Amino acid sequence: MSNSSPNAHYRSVFQPGLFSGQLVWVTGGGSGIGRCVAHELAALGAKVVISGRTQTKLDAVAEEITTDGGQCVAADFRNGMPGMGHSGAARAGMANLTATAAFEWAHAGVRVNAVAPGWIASSGMDTYGGAMKSLIPKLKQHVPLRRMGEESEVSAAIVFLL
Repeated sequence: MSNSSPNAHYRSVFQPGLFSGQLVWVTGGGSGIGRCVAHELAALGAKVVISGRTQTKLDAVAEEITTDGGQCVAADFRNGMPGMGHSGAARAGMANLTATAAFEWAHAGVRVNAVAPGWIASSGMDTYGGAMKSLIPKLKQHVPLRRMGEESEVSAAIVFLL
């Protein structure tokens, strides 16, 4: 663990202070990949705004980040994934929103990017039941590396794009 980071409990591969003075909005920041991204960005000096579907989860993440000294104020969409039509539709919408926002805000120096990972072993998977729950252990068979991605791998890719 690095002591040079403002966040004593989170260690990043990126230079401490990399995002000092920047405001970054993280969607889905209440759990899983979004939570990990929010922690990493805050540890690198960003003021993080998180949004998501569950206020109690957002509040908990915001508390984690501020307790650690950071600042916080509140799957591949192109290819189908069995049982995840709702997620694919939402991701396709986000792809369009990302492209539109990038075009509309470029004149002001605002960068807008999106990362759409495939199957990631995240805390969000704990919420599934029924048929999806029994499918989760088999997902790695559909990934070239034959393993699920990890939240920290995706958060590093997101921070790199910023």
